[in-house]
Amino acid sequence: MRLYRFFLLLLVCFLLGACALFRPTVFKSERMFYERYAKKFGIPFDGTENKRLILAIDHWLGTPYRAGGCSKAGVDCSCFVQAVFQDVYGIMLPRSSEEMYHVVIKIDKTRLREADLVFLRGPDKKVSHVGIYMKDNYFVHATIARGVMISRLTETPYLKSFYAAGRVPGI
Repeated sequence: MRLYRFFLLLLVCFLLGACALFRPTVFKSERMFYERYAKKFGIPFDGTENKRLILAIDHWLGTPYRAGGCSKAGVDCSCFVQAVFQDVYGIMLPRSSEEMYHVVIKIDKTRLREADLVFLRGPDKKVSHVGIYMKDNYFVHATIARGVMISRLTETPYLKSFYAAGRVPGI
C-alpha cells in the first residue's frame, strides 16, 4: 500500500511538473510582447493591456499629421481615433473630435482607463483635439508638429488644454 501511494504521489508530481513546463513558454512570449512595446512606447505595461490596441497604435505611430487626412500618408487626430476604434473594437465613431465628445459617456479624469478618449480645447475654449488614453497618464494622438505620437497628460501643454474625458459606449 505504501508503494502504491508513493507511485501515485510520484505520478501526481510528474504531471504537475509537466504542466508547469508548458506554461512558461506562453507566459514568456506574452511577457516579451509587452516588454517590447513597453520599451518602444516608453510605457510601463504589465501584461493586462489590449494587444490589438497596442498593435493598432504601433501601426499608426509616426504617421505625419495632415488636416483632414485619413491615411498613413497623413492623418488628423479625429481620423486616427476613428480608424483605431474601427479596427480594434469594430466601433464607428463620428469624424470630428467635437462630434466624438458628444457621443461618449463623460468621466472624471481620475477614472481614465485604457481606450477612453481624452479631449483637449483650442484657443477658442472648445473641443479641438482628441486622443486615446493608454495608461498611467499616457495617451496617443496625432499632433501637427510630430504626427501620431504618445504624450503624457501631465505635460504642461496638455494640463493647460485638458477639456474632458469620455468612455465610448460598448467598451
